[in-house]
Amino acid sequence: MNKREDIIQKFSTFLSFGDKNNSKYLFWQTDLKLERQMRHIAESNLGTQADFWARYFLKIAKGIFSTQEMRTGENNSEMTFSSVMAGKHLSAYLQEACFWTAQKLYQHFIFLRHKYSIEEYFQISNSVANPPIKILKNFNLEYSQANIEGYAKTAIIRAVKNKIYQQDVEAKRTKFSGYGLLKDLSKKELKESLESAAINQEQINLYCLVCQCFDEIYQASDGFSGRSLSAPNQKQLQEIALCYNQRCSQLNFNANLATEETIQEMLTICIKLAREYRTKNFLPLEDKYENIIDLKPNLWDIAIESEEREEVYLLISRLFMGVPEIGQIILKLSLGLNLTQTEIAIVLGSKYPELQKQYQIARQLAKITKNLLSDFIQEWNKTNPENLIHDDKNTEIIKDSLIDCLQLYCQRTLSNLLVRAKNQLTNQEKILLFAIRKNKSIGKTTLKQSSELSIAFQNELESDMHLNPNSLFTVNNKLADFIDNCL
Repeated sequence: MNKREDIIQKFSTFLSFGDKNNSKYLFWQTDLKLERQMRHIAESNLGTQADFWARYFLKIAKGIFSTQEMRTGENNSEMTFSSVMAGKHLSAYLQEACFWTAQKLYQHFIFLRHKYSIEEYFQISNSVANPPIKILKNFNLEYSQANIEGYAKTAIIRAVKNKIYQQDVEAKRTKFSGYGLLKDLSKKELKESLESAAINQEQINLYCLVCQCFDEIYQASDGFSGRSLSAPNQKQLQEIALCYNQRCSQLNFNANLATEETIQEMLTICIKLAREYRTKNFLPLEDKYENIIDLKPNLWDIAIESEEREEVYLLISRLFMGVPEIGQIILKLSLGLNLTQTEIAIVLGSKYPELQKQYQIARQLAKITKNLLSDFIQEWNKTNPENLIHDDKNTEIIKDSLIDCLQLYCQRTLSNLLVRAKNQLTNQEKILLFAIRKNKSIGKTTLKQSSELSIAFQNELESDMHLNPNSLFTVNNKLADFIDNCL
């Protein structure tokens, strides 16, 4: 998809999805009436920026002017816009904000990819963004520094998240059994649910570890889906306790020896907090857009608007290459493979004695992120003196987006290694992979049982990161998850 640079296009074209050779492609479809109107006023007002026209049409749509007229050209001709036509021009302008939302949510809701494509997220985004006067209801036209597109992105993504959480995440919360919910919970959700209960970091590490052992050991029986998992039996609890105690010893965690009863109690607490987290971790729909008041433009959005997306990505790539090798490895394991800090310590401990414990990994990650953030802000302020990043609030916004971009970079890097691993397979093994892709319901189970690609991928990763042979063996379940997501 080409980014619209021309003012006339920005206010008269709409994004459409087409099919060609069984694949999707994007193109801009022109509304001829909007184009004719926009050309008439834009050509008589050369040099006017897009945000000026967005504000102008928003004023018309809100009925701030009793009669909407603009004198154009040397002949002083007039053109009148109705609130309806002004709204259509705004809808065209917000198309890129809607597509940005679709991309962000597709990346965010990984567990819903089987249900929502980027095209479907885009359609939902369009539905909440229309009429534009609704999503821009609380935009402050008096504040000259406010940016309509940046504001709209924040408002649209929040509104779409509301719908998704109500229709899917909240539904999943009630339909999952307790242990099914633990299986479905992401690492980030588990950590945030524990943090919301004011549990200290040392205890959070232990709860995360017990859930990790549970996830590795307890699998659904034949005939039972992940949603309806029953409680683990005594033997399974013993195995989880054994795994938990061994890991605590390996990581030098300050924890008492756990029994089956202790494990049961810890899992029950995690289930309770997870349910509470998924219940309250979204804005009620009845609040709609009332909570979005006078938002300042997001500086990361300004960066995306002023630089092509790939240019920002290249900047992140360059900064990443300046990170010391061990820092790059930790980022690839954490953001690329989704390993916990505990798992990273196990993987790296044999080669790096100073990184055998979870807290040592945590310190390294914090240091790496801080340095990357500082380097990015320095580069940004150097090339964008008119939009300097200087206060803590903007720094936090940039930090979250920086991590998202780093994650994309790490995943792309590892995906390239996966392609190299796949090229090592025989034709028969490639046929098996093709069958898995055609039948996603068997993909994950079959892929974990068929080890050829996992072994080849593990070897590529260990070679690329200069790790000891079989360093990644203990996290082969995460490798299988990564492969499954890529397929």
